[in-house]
Amino acid sequence: MMIDIKTEIGGIEFDNPIWIGSATPTWDGRSANLSFESGASAVVPKTFCSEAEWRKHPRTGRMFLKKIGKTNIGMLNIESFSTIDINYWIKNELVKIDKRNGKFVASVLAMPDKKDTAKMINKIARTGLVDMIELNGSCPMHTTFSDSNMSEMIFEEVKNAKNSTDIPIIVKLSPNVTSLVEPSKAAKQAGASGVVISNSLKSFGGVNIDTGKPRIRTFSGYSGAAIKPIVQMHVVEVAKNVDIPICAVGGISDYKDVIEYIMIGASAVQIVSSVMWNGYGIIEKIIKDIKSFMELKGYEKINDFKGIALKEFTSMDELVREKPKFACVDQSKCIRCYKCEKVCFYNAIHKVDNKITINSNCDGCNMCVQMCPVNAIELKY
Repeated sequence: MMIDIKTEIGGIEFDNPIWIGSATPTWDGRSANLSFESGASAVVPKTFCSEAEWRKHPRTGRMFLKKIGKTNIGMLNIESFSTIDINYWIKNELVKIDKRNGKFVASVLAMPDKKDTAKMINKIARTGLVDMIELNGSCPMHTTFSDSNMSEMIFEEVKNAKNSTDIPIIVKLSPNVTSLVEPSKAAKQAGASGVVISNSLKSFGGVNIDTGKPRIRTFSGYSGAAIKPIVQMHVVEVAKNVDIPICAVGGISDYKDVIEYIMIGASAVQIVSSVMWNGYGIIEKIIKDIKSFMELKGYEKINDFKGIALKEFTSMDELVREKPKFACVDQSKCIRCYKCEKVCFYNAIHKVDNKITINSNCDGCNMCVQMCPVNAIELKY
């Protein structure tokens, strides 16, 4: 069986669904080449902006890793836009990039003055070295998007950007609102070829209790595995309500995360934090694992499983009306750790004669199933 992992957004074909997103691993031409060499089908450089002040960033420690034990679950950062002027990028960095194995997606900031945005887009598009524009109107440290103003702002920004170039434009949306459905509709109406969901979450890095000082002394962007459920919520909502290609960003650690995003409707994904924590080599492994998964499951193309999970999604009201399930234990698997008894707050699980028993108090919450270290408990009708 021939495995084909190509995907398409905006009429452009990508060799695989893996892009390296706009951040430190794509800060210059050399980094872009390392990204392509790792197997990424597209590279999005750090965002270009026209304000000299915005091209500066703190050099006193910009990142903080959120951990549980020794495991990274998230990252806070005050990384800003590209520190390299767009003219220098075009003259000295863009020309270095070997795009034989991938596409270059230029990230351009939606500036307060739309004329500045248009000039940057037109300038970089005219090089002929850019395949797509990612219009960034989503950085959590620099925007004031809200549910009331985001859709209108996105429409105007995309419409303005579309007047600047003929190459496809995708728009990067902020997750710091209730829903991205209306902004995605606005982006499509204005002519966007896709949406990127999403940027990091606006956050605070906490306090070092030994010193009494904040770990990062301003609000930060939060990324990494911990934000995946939030980003996936936005992806599901948009995929179910707006007919527009989605590139998903947030919490991708391995091939399973990529498959999940595709199964809820994404056409491609962008990876950042995992590359920063593990190096570019993780991309090659993820691509290899995606192919192995597809072969195992009998999928020949990405579209064979794209969006398949959406048909199972329903409302809380519908779930309430479904027949209840109850926890059942497989005694042959049970290792008598009794973690299930500790986490059952419905007084349904008890140790009797050195065995776990489950009574009719079970409320079908699923906590015991999730906590069992050997998968000995299952919810059944």
